[in-house]
Amino acid sequence: MTRILADLEELEDLAHALSHARTAVADLEEVTGLAIDVSGSPEVTDALADVAGDWDQRRQRLSSALATLAAYTEAATRAFTDADATIVTVAVGY
Repeated sequence: MTRILADLEELEDLAHALSHARTAVADLEEVTGLAIDVSGSPEVTDALADVAGDWDQRRQRLSSALATLAAYTEAATRAFTDADATIVTVAVGY
């Protein structure tokens, strides 16, 4: 017999932390834009624009991955909660 122990509060906390991390990563776009705007030098501006373009693609992928992980964690929490409710219902006979 397999036993699965899940700390539902920890799963919920993890889902919230992942959602907050995704938001923080998404908000970093503003920082790269500000750095480009204040550089002054055309060469520095061009270099920063290249870095920001690459960062934008990576930031979007990271943000998407964090959103996916948060959704999976939330789904796992719901699944365990539903399973607990079903077990209780069957055990009590309702």
